[in-house]
Amino acid sequence: SACADEPVVVGPASPAISTTPSAGGTVGVTLNDSANLTGGFNPMGKITFNLYGPGDTSCTGSVLFTQDVSVSGTGTYNTTGGYATVLAGTYHWTASYVSSDVNNTSVASACADEPVVVGPASPAISTTPSAGGTVGVTLNDSANLTGGFNPMGKITFNLYGPGDTQRHQLRFRGDRHRDGERDQCQRQLFDADG
Repeated sequence: SACADEPVVVGPASPAISTTPSAGGTVGVTLNDSANLTGGFNPMGKITFNLYGPGDTSCTGSVLFTQDVSVSGTGTYNTTGGYATVLAGTYHWTASYVSSDVNNTSVASACADEPVVVGPASPAISTTPSAGGTVGVTLNDSANLTGGFNPMGKITFNLYGPGDTQRHQLRFRGDRHRDGERDQCQRQLFDADG
């Protein structure tokens, strides 16, 4: 028979990939990813891990973290170092295997496969009022803010008069702002009618 009489097509194998991201936590946590490559035919090549930020549910925006891990056979492959989060929200990983030969097809995890929730930090506040005294004394308050993740914003100090346990008549308000290098204080006095 002629050579052209008996063609036999052998196609590439189709490996599969399953992924397990590291746990989330509070903002500041470092995220990593893990991919388990199974099947295929002695798969070689690489797995590319990409991390996308909060709000990017389609994984089409900017990549926050990317890492290529060399593949030598089936097994579990992991990122190292990872990404230290700076924003609360839901992150998404993708893991894409690309073969270095014609014996295996490429395969990737979907964006929705690996959501990781990073929650906000919880700062604490403790307060110390100035000492009282006789009528006419000037009153101030002090607040110590601890914990959190680079907390910004403001602390509002409110002062209420004697007997006002329901906080109906505000006598003094002071806003202490902290915004980068600025530390500003705004105060407002209220008369007996509020």
